[in-house]
Amino acid sequence: MKHTIILLYLFLTATFGFGQEKTELSTELARKQLNIDELPNLKQDEPIIYYLSDSTKIELADYGREYQQRIMPYKSKFETVKKFNKKNRFILYQGNYFGGMQIGIHLFYNLHGEEIRRVNEDSLYPLSIYDIAKKMEKEYGKNIMNVDENMSINRYCHNYPYYQVTWYLGDGPKSTMRIIGIDGKTGETKDDIEKSYECGSTE
Repeated sequence: MKHTIILLYLFLTATFGFGQEKTELSTELARKQLNIDELPNLKQDEPIIYYLSDSTKIELADYGREYQQRIMPYKSKFETVKKFNKKNRFILYQGNYFGGMQIGIHLFYNLHGEEIRRVNEDSLYPLSIYDIAKKMEKEYGKNIMNVDENMSINRYCHNYPYYQVTWYLGDGPKSTMRIIGIDGKTGETKDDIEKSYECGSTE
């Protein structure tokens, strides 16, 4: 088990070596096979959760034909998701997320671990997640990078790039949500509304 943790530490050190404001993943690293030989009793649809010495959380799950690995640094809204072919354990997919929102380069591979497609989730958004973070800090005093603040951010690009940042203003059965809509090209605030939600409401 100690040997496994050392290997995982080296693996993750390389994975998160892209710097705070770089979301493109290492293609060379992505070609590595998943090594779970020393992990105990991985059962289908039941994730194994373990931690590195720096409190990085690793979640590994068996989803029938593939394994999924989620790598979640401590006190961070960023995570890396990887999917592996169950037969030979070559990587099938690798991508970065922020609070569940796809960011950066997402890579797709064939059954032999060879890259066949890449999608840049940032390509339609001149303003990055870091630009939005600076705006929210300056204009609203909110830190979207802080995991202790119950905030969410999403992207919408039907006809035009658009960010939506939301957070609750209170607690209890009735609570008010603040919703900020931001132009994904200019950074201009397009919407700023407060909406009340009652516990159990589907509105």
